[in-house]
Amino acid sequence: PKQDGYKIVWQADDFLGNYPYTAVSSNVDVIKSDSLTRANQWFDDFVAGVDSLAAENKYEEGLELLETIPEDIIDEEKKQTLKAKTDELILEEAVNRETEKLAKMQELQRQWNSGILLMEAGDYENAIGVFIGLLDSEYSAKASEKIEEVSLMAAKADRRKAANIFSRFTKTADVESKKALLIECRKILRDILVKYPDVDIADKVVGNIKRVENEMNMIDPTLLPSIQKLEAEEKEVKAEFDSMAAPAQDPFDVVVPVQEQSLQD
Repeated sequence: PKQDGYKIVWQADDFLGNYPYTAVSSNVDVIKSDSLTRANQWFDDFVAGVDSLAAENKYEEGLELLETIPEDIIDEEKKQTLKAKTDELILEEAVNRETEKLAKMQELQRQWNSGILLMEAGDYENAIGVFIGLLDSEYSAKASEKIEEVSLMAAKADRRKAANIFSRFTKTADVESKKALLIECRKILRDILVKYPDVDIADKVVGNIKRVENEMNMIDPTLLPSIQKLEAEEKEVKAEFDSMAAPAQDPFDVVVPVQEQSLQD
């Protein structure tokens, strides 16, 4: 039936119409009945296959499958059935596409709202993380603007924190306490430049760091160099750790010198 469809049924009908009283008419009736049963089963299975693809949201595959039946092996009724099925799949695909689009936009809006709540709660780093996750979406432009806005808010908050520590430094008499406060203040300011390098107050932060370092030098000329040495060592350790964590080179990617290859032959 896949190749002939209802052709054999039609041929049997034509034969019986032309030769109603022939001796083989009963045999032809049997052939017609069997062919009709098999053709109907083939057609029903075909439509069920299309429905199965549609159930898996494989609408394009279903539509392509509907186009594989030649029009000359099915009757007009079956053609209308397939046309109706085509229209049904086209509509279902459109509805499903819009439903998925709506669900996606709702999820993006949920993430956006989450980022706003984090920002309003002062959890700037996590808020920025949420907005970064939206950069490859329809919210890209808005997210980019919000990242810039929240980064500035975070930088200002950290700068205020550093200013409070510096204020405590000016009111403290104990030398060791002064050193500890200056070290903490400097670290917060330097972290601003690392986490939010493009904020508008970056130049002010650089100036604040210079002021703090001048105070450190006046209290103890060896304090800043010792800290800078420690920072350099930590940077080297981190670089070494990062190199160790990098994926190992595949042995097959290593280029073997020609001479070495000849020794292995």
